[in-house]
Amino acid sequence: QYGASGSHEGSFGNRGRGPGEIRGGDDLVVGPRGEIVVVQFLNFRISAWTAEGESLWDRPLDGSSSRLAVQGDTLWVKRAPRLGGTQMDPVIIEALDLATGASLGEPGSIDLKPELNGPTLRPTCLDCAWVAAPGGTFLSPVVDSERGTLVSQFRPDGSFVQVFANLERAERPRFDSELRALADHDHERITRIARTMGVTTMPARRSEERLAEIMGNHPRYLPQGVGGFDAFGRLWVLAAPPSPESGALLEVFSEDGDLLGAVPLGVSGAVELQ
Repeated sequence: QYGASGSHEGSFGNRGRGPGEIRGGDDLVVGPRGEIVVVQFLNFRISAWTAEGESLWDRPLDGSSSRLAVQGDTLWVKRAPRLGGTQMDPVIIEALDLATGASLGEPGSIDLKPELNGPTLRPTCLDCAWVAAPGGTFLSPVVDSERGTLVSQFRPDGSFVQVFANLERAERPRFDSELRALADHDHERITRIARTMGVTTMPARRSEERLAEIMGNHPRYLPQGVGGFDAFGRLWVLAAPPSPESGALLEVFSEDGDLLGAVPLGVSGAVELQ
């Protein structure tokens, strides 16, 4: 935990498999009363603590690649249905009680596989950050083969609502530094899965050149970090800079998806917003 000035305020937890212990944290969210929830990939569970670091609950995790979002007293979990799931697997969406970890209903499933003769817009992706939105909807970056990666809003059943992005803005290729970071992240994730499944031969790291070739087939739109809704119902999105030297932007949208303005951050390398 850090203060507003960046000063270290404290920490808790230690490596292990027991209750309240942490091993392989994949995602972290903070609740309205300071609750801290972490996905533990290597412990196959979701764990919650109070703001003071006291253990609240642990819940077994089915599948992998989980991402979390909080809306009020509800914790939303997005996960693959099986260990080592891919981007083309169905995505399971489940609501949990933030205070107890109890399920609030049967999980729903969203199939990411695009229709052969239909639109290529996918409701969500396993590794993308996402946030719960008003009215039981959720926001997630989505992949569109023609327009790139867009921040979009969906209903719980996966039906599309609207896009939070200015489609007239120019797309840009990924910077070399981004490709290196993406290659490292991709290799680290595949290696963890291989070790968990008992594979003795570790997979090779893909080169930046190969990733650039793959990404060239799926152009990337500028907004890349989804934040959350403020007290006025506005959505904040972290926009990727147009050049390596440019600082990142905070874009703000109305709840109807209209771009209201942008705030320059003056820092480079920013990729996440919460």
